[in-house]
Amino acid sequence: MFDLLAWADDDRLIGVGCAGTCGNEFRNALVPVSVDGRKVIRLSAYRENSDSEKSRHPVLTPR
Repeated sequence: MFDLLAWADDDRLIGVGCAGTCGNEFRNALVPVSVDGRKVIRLSAYRENSDSEKSRHPVLTPR
């Protein structure tokens, strides 16, 4: 499952989720996802606890 955030290009979306399987909903990373949802690549390290004040949160801006 992914939280989709933005379009990356014609073929991919940017989301926060797991590339493969993960133990819980808080272990997620920034990932590009193909439009059909079949191809996922992890771009960042996994966040262990996204509710923590020290956790990083992606910020997307127009280019």
